[in-house]
Amino acid sequence: MTYDIGVIGGGPGGYVAAIKAAQMGAKVVLFERDSLGGTCLNRGCVPTKSLLKSAEVFRQAQEAGTYGISVQGCGVDFSGVMKRKDAVVRQLTGGVGALLKKNGVTVVMREAALLDANSIRAGGEAYGVKNVILATGSKPARPPVKGIEHAVDSDYVLSMGALPKSAAIVGGGAIGVEFAAMLVAFGSKVTIVEMLPAVLNMADDAVIEHTRKRFLRQGVDVETGARVREILPDGLLYETDEGTKRVTAEITVVATGRVPDTDVRELDRLGISHEKGRIKTDAHMRTSLPGVYAIGDLNGISMLAHTASREGVVAVKNIMGQPCRMSYDAIPSCVYTTPEIAWIGMTERDAKRAGIRYKTGIFPTAANAKSLIEGETDGFVKLIAEESTNELVGAHLVCSHATDMIAEFGLLMHMEGTAEDIAGTVHPHPTVSESAMEAAEALLGKAIHF
Repeated sequence: MTYDIGVIGGGPGGYVAAIKAAQMGAKVVLFERDSLGGTCLNRGCVPTKSLLKSAEVFRQAQEAGTYGISVQGCGVDFSGVMKRKDAVVRQLTGGVGALLKKNGVTVVMREAALLDANSIRAGGEAYGVKNVILATGSKPARPPVKGIEHAVDSDYVLSMGALPKSAAIVGGGAIGVEFAAMLVAFGSKVTIVEMLPAVLNMADDAVIEHTRKRFLRQGVDVETGARVREILPDGLLYETDEGTKRVTAEITVVATGRVPDTDVRELDRLGISHEKGRIKTDAHMRTSLPGVYAIGDLNGISMLAHTASREGVVAVKNIMGQPCRMSYDAIPSCVYTTPEIAWIGMTERDAKRAGIRYKTGIFPTAANAKSLIEGETDGFVKLIAEESTNELVGAHLVCSHATDMIAEFGLLMHMEGTAEDIAGTVHPHPTVSESAMEAAEALLGKAIHF
């Protein structure tokens, strides 16, 4: 049997592409060597957020007295925390399987290899395909540091049997920051060692400064501008301008990002262009090999689950004769700390580098009724707009529900909307989303509640 599309990888890019293709009338086969849902669902986004939710419930229980609620004997049953996480993952992976079946996608739960542009081998059987979508995702990066064998990665943290009393986290990006927030909330002593000048260094300066102060209050030690020299069985050594320092910790977690899960030799054999293992793709998600597309972490452009899903849809539409281009100008980034952090578009640094004349509007959540009700007044909504037109070019949120609210700004940027568009949209009261409207009013010099 020859399929219209063969998808290798059943993560948020691959399974979305497979379902969309089937809905458009294609005959589709999807290959997955491990578990449907990929890294995000099984060993990434979803289990991490489940642990963060449990940590947040524990924090709220400890602070219940401020709400007039008496809670006694509050503690952490970490085995119960992990069981809940596993149950969430099982339910969602089962749901993915059901969706694929409902849409008529043939699923082959075996490791697959691309023989050429029109054939895939899995389990000793060859499958004929007219087009291929590569969606094999990524794996944790393992930096070439002395003693790296003493470190653990994100997979370990998401399956560990007990809470460590202390942890050193190498890397202050989204993964490292979320692990730090989770562990410190559960009571672990945490130290972040980051080579760059700041944690969440890619974020706007206002977000960076808020995160620094928040961690300081929570007791998280943050060492920036620090290069790890050696990982030890009980911690690590690192270098700063002040010399060599040591952190003692029960576990050392390497959270320095992820790298595409590719075999460079196979890419070379197939004639697929790549750069350090990252497959090169155009705006239509096409690789250099005709009929073969690559989506998600494989191309290394924006290694986020929602990016992979959109890229999957773009690839399918092009295969099915509906020209479509991928845009990376308005991809939201989310960090699930407390309060949540989310941003989209340009930071002020980006705007300055691009030579854009801009203005900003900021509204503190301390002036928002719903934030006060929820006890989360430590945050803000900050907007950046082009000076002459007020067209939104960036939004940066630190507040409850920030990861949900950011989509409003994504839609606005997609529609080339302005601060007037947000300010003129009625937002329900009391909600944290009113902060978006107020930030737009502030940008226009007309803030009402601040």
